[in-house]
Amino acid sequence: MSKQLRILHFIYALSGGGAERQLQFLLKYAPENSSHGVLCVEPGDIDLSKFGAEVFVHQRQGKFDWGLYHTCYKTIKTFKPDVLHLWLPPVLTIPAMSIGALLKKPMIFSYRSRMSFERPLMVLEYVLALLFSKKVISNNSVLQSAKHYQLLYHCKNGITLSNGLDFSVIGKKNDFEVKHNKPIKMIFVGRLVKEKNIINLILALDKIP
Repeated sequence: MSKQLRILHFIYALSGGGAERQLQFLLKYAPENSSHGVLCVEPGDIDLSKFGAEVFVHQRQGKFDWGLYHTCYKTIKTFKPDVLHLWLPPVLTIPAMSIGALLKKPMIFSYRSRMSFERPLMVLEYVLALLFSKKVISNNSVLQSAKHYQLLYHCKNGITLSNGLDFSVIGKKNDFEVKHNKPIKMIFVGRLVKEKNIINLILALDKIP
């Protein structure tokens, strides 16, 4: 019998954003021989326990909270993960990578958007990822990111995994809509930026009978 892979995810909030939705998909369709823990700061209204995930919450104390380092250490020692998966943002990934490196845990660093040095903390996050991460996973073309992030991606043999979609909603169409060939109406809600890839979506939909 193969050993169960234990993965600990670090994500700041569980309040319904895009990263949180992708985390839910990942947990929902995770292999049976894996178990997952999630450390967050803002638990929000998303219930990950229905996917069997163990959720740990840090009660943040102010803007500069050194207690987050202790929480990362305590959570890793309690959950005993084989791999750390770092989602976002730097205020959480920096403590997670620092403690992960101290405890010699393999780490996966995620690009959740077009990456660039927008804030000073991202420079430190980048250095830690360069020194200690084992893999980089991007949800969009790395060519959209700054050159240094492209370099990190290639240094870590990065892979691109586009955001998933839950196609189970297609099965909810009723017989009348199917038999009478009723058109499907769609609405997009989001930023009209390159990484959202709306043009290709429209082109793809145009090919559907």
